[in-house]
Amino acid sequence: MTSNYCVTSYIENCKTNKQSPGLGDFIRGCLTLIKFCEKCNYKFYINKDSHEMFSFFENNDFFINNDDDKIKENTDVLELLPPLSYNIINNRLEELFFSKQNMHVMTSAFYNYPNNYGEINNNQYNIIKKIFTPTQTFQKEIDDILKELDVEKNKYSILHIRTGDQLIRNDRIEPRLLQDLINIIDKNKLIKETTILVADSNKIALELKKRYNLLKYYNTKKIHLGDRYLKDSLLKTEYIKNTLIDFYLMYYSKNINAIPGSGFSTIASLIGKQNYILYSYSNRNPFMFV
Repeated sequence: MTSNYCVTSYIENCKTNKQSPGLGDFIRGCLTLIKFCEKCNYKFYINKDSHEMFSFFENNDFFINNDDDKIKENTDVLELLPPLSYNIINNRLEELFFSKQNMHVMTSAFYNYPNNYGEINNNQYNIIKKIFTPTQTFQKEIDDILKELDVEKNKYSILHIRTGDQLIRNDRIEPRLLQDLINIIDKNKLIKETTILVADSNKIALELKKRYNLLKYYNTKKIHLGDRYLKDSLLKTEYIKNTLIDFYLMYYSKNINAIPGSGFSTIASLIGKQNYILYSYSNRNPFMFV
């Protein structure tokens, strides 16, 4: 008996939302589809040809390409993304899977809906970890970066700072935000040991690095994976790689402190199995992502 299948792709030009999901949102959606596949006896696949980021991961049983019949039979990708509510998205996924029809879908659904995030089982963990295993070449680059930063895997902390999509490309210092971050770091003693800073604002990261001796920073190019700007950039491959480098710096840490938290760092901690603690901004500024 042939099992039904579910294929997902990462679509750069979504029809239903002006911005595609970020990396954390996409992996979260993959986990949701894997969970439904497990429950309804489906096979799960990713179209490796759908986005350049997949070239940084080892080939595995879950990758297929545009030549596969499953892609040819389902060329249109169903987008189950906001602005649809997550309740509607979850209900639609249940209808699709219980109908026993094959599908090609992209979603950012929550895998433990109506709860956000939470635990996954061993099967879901093993599948997602296998899918997002770096190639040997990319792994060497990551290892070289860790060596440059003079840290060992699982022996350093992460401070992840999310300032918001508006500041990623328009990289500027917002004094209120910077002071708020300093206050949170000092009040909660977040830098007591060797800590790598992962941030979406290069200027704020460099200011913090000047202030804290134990803070290390690898300067990556800042981009949201779903940003329409990315597809038109001559540096597209470098931007994608840099996003993944930040992800794996978190993945290989021993714990993550996040201000104010995001799907990006939450998913990295889920796959890397780190302790994950959120801290909220004190000031609500119009430029911030909240």
